[in-house]
Amino acid sequence: MKRKILLALSALLLLAALFALASCNLDLSEIEEQIGGLIGGHEHHYSEEWTADENAHWHACECGEQSDYAEHVFPQKEPILADCVNDTPYTDVCEICGYESKGVIRAAGHRFGEWETVKPATDDEEGEQVRTCTVCGESETKVIPVLGTLIPIDPENYYAYRYLVSLGKEGKPMLYVYAKLVAAAEAMPEEIDLTDGSYSLTTEQLDVAYTCYRCDYPQHFWVDDGYGYSTLEEVVQSVSPNYSVEKEDLPAMIAAVESRTAQLLAGISAKSSDAEIEMEIHDRLVLANAYDTSYSAAQTHSLYGSLVNGRSVCDGYAEGFQYLLNCAGIEAFTVSGMAYHGEDGEHHAWNIVLLDGEYYCVDVTWDDPVLAEPDPDHIDYTYLNVTTAAISLDHDADEELPYPLPVCTATAAQYYI
Repeated sequence: MKRKILLALSALLLLAALFALASCNLDLSEIEEQIGGLIGGHEHHYSEEWTADENAHWHACECGEQSDYAEHVFPQKEPILADCVNDTPYTDVCEICGYESKGVIRAAGHRFGEWETVKPATDDEEGEQVRTCTVCGESETKVIPVLGTLIPIDPENYYAYRYLVSLGKEGKPMLYVYAKLVAAAEAMPEEIDLTDGSYSLTTEQLDVAYTCYRCDYPQHFWVDDGYGYSTLEEVVQSVSPNYSVEKEDLPAMIAAVESRTAQLLAGISAKSSDAEIEMEIHDRLVLANAYDTSYSAAQTHSLYGSLVNGRSVCDGYAEGFQYLLNCAGIEAFTVSGMAYHGEDGEHHAWNIVLLDGEYYCVDVTWDDPVLAEPDPDHIDYTYLNVTTAAISLDHDADEELPYPLPVCTATAAQYYI
């Protein structure tokens, strides 16, 4: 009987304590602590020092409970400008708990202005140009060859590269991959690390970057369209290009391409118009290359086949033509798709060329017809500098290209007009 009376009194005391605590506007953690003390449970003792992670800080009890939980407060400061050449480490310190957040701002690279001519070239002497970084003031110079010398197009003016630049911030991760591919190509690494650029790359971004790189660099003939890659938690970690030649053979093959390119461009003067230069290169390539009807000749799908071996199929023609024009200072790139002889379609490749500010379509392969008894000196001009509407009568470009193709409407440089 006495035990029942004691239990009843304890319950009444507990209820009274709850009402009293509630009336004092104590928060829930304090009420729990007081009740814990009444019934002989755990009483929290929070550390005076802060516990923190990368997001927040708090006072911790030995039981794991947290008090005064809040996000870090970092002081306002002037933004850190990225150095052009060197990575810039930084440390932010929370004003409340002293937690240090460390990071690195990657070097942004120089932002050069336009080239300015400080000494014009003449027929006998080289000239000089200079451009200056708008951020750090560093300058670089380049030689202007004597007048009439062909000057290769700047890689920054390659078509797909300019497309990635046009994407702004969205294009930076893909430009990072693009640059890594270009820099690594001649070393032919089995794997290219893609984790040192502060980008969380998706497989879609990798595919766009790889396609743009292959569009702009036919001179890297040993790099195939196919590639492998590795991921970690859906973020691309590395890319592994496929190669079509053995590493030990590459230096001699590159030298052969450079030598043959010099031969095919010999005697062409930069004083000629772009259309005249293009037509001369068109004719020389048609005469120097033969269509590989066996589809099995060495490097038949690359410019090595068309320039060095003198035997290739359509993509060998197109990539050889693109590279020769680029070396002559004329923008060009290769387009792939389908072409039709009547109702019969086949995979095909041709070019889009920029002449005097206007784009034109060119199919060098079909200007070098494969005849039953081919005339080795025959050159056709049906597909020299035609419009998109004209070439679309029997050519369909791939619709899955990551970059838009220009619509060619100009007719000023079309051969038969």
